[in-house]
Amino acid sequence: MLWAIDERAGLVLSIDVWTQWVRLGRRSLNGQPRGTFRARSESGSAEDMLHALTGALNGLLAQESLAREAIVYAVMGSPGVVDATSGRLQHASNLPGWDDKSTLTALHDLFGPNFLIMKDVYLAVLGEAEARNIDGAKDFVLLSVGRGVGAAVVRDGQPLPGANGLAGEIAFLPLGVDPLARLPRPRDARSPGGWASPCRRVGALAPCT
Repeated sequence: MLWAIDERAGLVLSIDVWTQWVRLGRRSLNGQPRGTFRARSESGSAEDMLHALTGALNGLLAQESLAREAIVYAVMGSPGVVDATSGRLQHASNLPGWDDKSTLTALHDLFGPNFLIMKDVYLAVLGEAEARNIDGAKDFVLLSVGRGVGAAVVRDGQPLPGANGLAGEIAFLPLGVDPLARLPRPRDARSPGGWASPCRRVGALAPCT
């Protein structure tokens, strides 16, 4: 062996945020798991969640007497939507205050400059895509059903976030009566009842009944 990764050079941190729990996992630079730590949030608010994350981070580092500077990269899976341009969290309705700008600032202060937030279902689908690549299945959709409903669309082994990070947010799809069906139609004296029928409005060649 000519060279090898020095695992003492740092660690990679994975962060999983639930509505009542946070879980941190430590991995070496070559990807080997090196321990986890879990802490409970009292109310699920942003303030309590940040307090739980701080406690979990301190507990994880204390397991092997590591300094916070040892974290070279941290990735968080979070509920809600991460804006593709600004990186801000949105639509995390089950975590009050989680999408405030001050929350994002506090997270960066806690985990350092090399900190990335991703939608939790996207991180889940990355693991699924890695496993499926063995069989060559690179295009699929993962459906997540838990306290919320979400999905991730995978193309060529990578999740598609969409222009604003909303790809896969099936929980926001409108269901029920078409809202456009309630709009009044323009009057047309040629049609019965004085209303223009759909075929006339789109310029149909066949006569309307």
